[in-house]
Amino acid sequence: MLTDDLTLLREFAATRSETAFAQLVARHLPLVHSAALRRTGDAALAEEVAQAVFLILARKAGELAGGWPRRHVALTGWLYRTTQYAAADALKQQHRRQ
Repeated sequence: MLTDDLTLLREFAATRSETAFAQLVARHLPLVHSAALRRTGDAALAEEVAQAVFLILARKAGELAGGWPRRHVALTGWLYRTTQYAAADALKQQHRRQ
């Protein structure tokens, strides 16, 4: 059964369902990873950014699930924008270390 993103997000926010979160990750990891890779140009750093984005999603799931209308576009846009911010932060940290 294909469940929409908002339903999965609400389920995770309410019950901390690992299955619901795993479905969200599986569905959106390609987008997040490819956006991070394009921004950073570094496969290892892109993996770290993708992991950070999904950690942020897990932390903010309740807040996000309550604020959206029933549209698939909302989560995808949020993930893309958050990936851009996380990648920029990762690049700044990398440059500071060098």
